[in-house]
Amino acid sequence: MMDETLKVLASQLGEEEQRIKDDMAQGRAEEYAQYMHACGIIRGFQITQGLIASMMRNMEEDDE
Repeated sequence: MMDETLKVLASQLGEEEQRIKDDMAQGRAEEYAQYMHACGIIRGFQITQGLIASMMRNMEEDDE
């Protein structure tokens, strides 16, 4: 159950990350500060997704 929850969470983070990237590609960051803020959010999503992937690997190894 936890494994599926983590997969859903990672997917939702990926979707939100892509939404922000799309906004940036369309020039919605009008100022440099907005651009940097969006970059920080994206980086946070990437770090979180990496942590989730690591956690899922550890859970799989524990099950074996």
